[in-house]
Amino acid sequence: MATRARQAEIDEAREWLRGPLKPGDTVYTVLRHVSRSGMSRVIDLYKLYVTEEGKPGRLWISGHVATALDMKRHKRFDGVVIGGCGMDMGFALVHALSYALYPDGQDASGAKPGYAFKHEWL
Repeated sequence: MATRARQAEIDEAREWLRGPLKPGDTVYTVLRHVSRSGMSRVIDLYKLYVTEEGKPGRLWISGHVATALDMKRHKRFDGVVIGGCGMDMGFALVHALSYALYPDGQDASGAKPGYAFKHEWL
């Protein structure tokens, strides 16, 4: 269980992420590192967008995601550390993020809880 101070950080990160990430958005992931054992990975998360000038942009959200999900960040690779194997761990991260930010699913479409965001690998 998180302390009150840690819970305040988690809540602040979740609130910040609700700004750029809306239901229906795609969260992009990049695999940065796999441990020697293959049992953990370091994954970066981004939101891609187009500026008002029509230029592509990217927003690095890994730091806020790690805090919002109460997970560790890797010191060297600076992404979210997630343990496990045998499944799509990028999808698992995006699903956990989706559920943390929008536990009731998408507001208007009635999507199942945890599926507010789409996921793609870069």
